[in-house]
Amino acid sequence: MKEKLLSRVSTFQDEMKEWMDVMHQNPELNMDTLETAKFIAGKLNSWGYAV
Repeated sequence: MKEKLLSRVSTFQDEMKEWMDVMHQNPELNMDTLETAKFIAGKLNSWGYAV
């Protein structure tokens, strides 16, 4: 099971790195995370989740 999970996660590694880069290039301070929330909500919406 661990190997299956690692294999599945590795298919998203490059995309997840891009997400991390976007969020680190646009830091939000003092708990003001509106843009981060929009970014994550957009990803969830693109996967079919209602946010």
